[in-house]
Amino acid sequence: MMGRGSPGALSDMSAVHFVVLAAVVAHMFTARPLVAHGVSMEDHVAVQSSGQVGGPGSGPALVFGPPVVLPVFCPQSLCKYGGSTAADDFTAFPPPHNNVIIGSVNRSVTYSTDNGATFQMMDSASAKINEAKSVIGPGVLFPCGSNSSSLCSLGGTTLDGIDPSVVNASIVSRWTLPSGLKSQDPPRRDVNTTADVVWDLPDGSHACQFVGYAGKVLQFRGTWIKTMILINNCTAPPKPGWGSTGHADIHLFESDDPALPSARWRWRSLVCAAAMAGGEEGANENDVVVVADGSLLVIFRVDGGDGYPDHRHTPFRSVRSTDGLSWSPPVELPAGILSARPQMAMLSPSGPLVLTGGRPHLMLWLSSDGNGESWFPYNLAAEHNLGITDPTMRFCPAFANGTSTWLESTCYNSIMRIEDGLDGEPRGLVCYDRMGTEPPDAPPECQPKEVYTFCMQFTFQS
Repeated sequence: MMGRGSPGALSDMSAVHFVVLAAVVAHMFTARPLVAHGVSMEDHVAVQSSGQVGGPGSGPALVFGPPVVLPVFCPQSLCKYGGSTAADDFTAFPPPHNNVIIGSVNRSVTYSTDNGATFQMMDSASAKINEAKSVIGPGVLFPCGSNSSSLCSLGGTTLDGIDPSVVNASIVSRWTLPSGLKSQDPPRRDVNTTADVVWDLPDGSHACQFVGYAGKVLQFRGTWIKTMILINNCTAPPKPGWGSTGHADIHLFESDDPALPSARWRWRSLVCAAAMAGGEEGANENDVVVVADGSLLVIFRVDGGDGYPDHRHTPFRSVRSTDGLSWSPPVELPAGILSARPQMAMLSPSGPLVLTGGRPHLMLWLSSDGNGESWFPYNLAAEHNLGITDPTMRFCPAFANGTSTWLESTCYNSIMRIEDGLDGEPRGLVCYDRMGTEPPDAPPECQPKEVYTFCMQFTFQS
């Protein structure tokens, strides 16, 4: 939401965190450069000696494959400040079809049929040249009912100012996985599948709503749920950044079948209010998952650094619920687990759980037990540089080692479960961008003329 013309901020993840890990991660971000796998060798020793698992040489760990360059780029002159470059609109079809990934970037739609090892363009699904996102974004893709071979997309709209009791959105497209799909055959797009969708807001709400930048549509105990960001200030925030709003709340909605024409989303609960979240932005960009113990976990942003240096980069917050009706107080994640566009994925119903996002660094975090109560960091920029073969597509050393004061990525990533490995090991895919001009601007040598998107497979090894 921040840095892409979206008005929100995110909260955090509640959990029990080892004190030694908090100290390690804080030290990692302030004292010494980052290395691949997120921490220095001295910090690896400290994490291992703490008894916490989740990192190289200390039990379960992630192993990354080489980065894949997507077959589309945006000229720097057109995509200087993120927008269409952000890689947060990629989604895998549900199992057993999660080898197929579809994503929106740089005004186009791209897809993969081999777990993200290769990508192709969908020629018929390009947006107008003056639009920041493609025909998918910022829509939210989700399984169309129980049919795992179809995804539906919710398109975001603003609140009807005449009647603030409901919000209108629409299912803008349905993506169908044909039987016998081959790599040259893109999933079909049925443009005729459109219908009104109603969001029932809590009584007394006067707000703008944002379908995107919030949690995925998922099933929880037989009901479809989705988090929604409600902004109490619908006007453009004062300069220098969105961090001046401070009015964002996160709510949970439920639906019997969101894929039906004229589907209705019922308000279920207040997840976290701005006053509870703290920070300058309120409770904003967020994601929700069902963790290994069966409860709901929401991680959100509160200060994502938009308008830096006037606004801070602050750790995510988290809240939990066993029933989706009442929520725990927000808890601040350890230093270093920050600050914009958190996205999560369970690599199996029992875990592990992975989280991605960033600012001022491009990061991924692993919760080996699938409950999000402890995290191990991975530096995606450093992993990228280790695996990329073209030196012109590497991140600059200062950004990759965590010492830069500027950004070389929007840090608006996607993360998803893909097909398990041959031996049944859980696998995931993370997608991200390299752009180099998000304020504060990178040095000229760290501003690529062509802004590319990349995806990396990773494997969980226990």
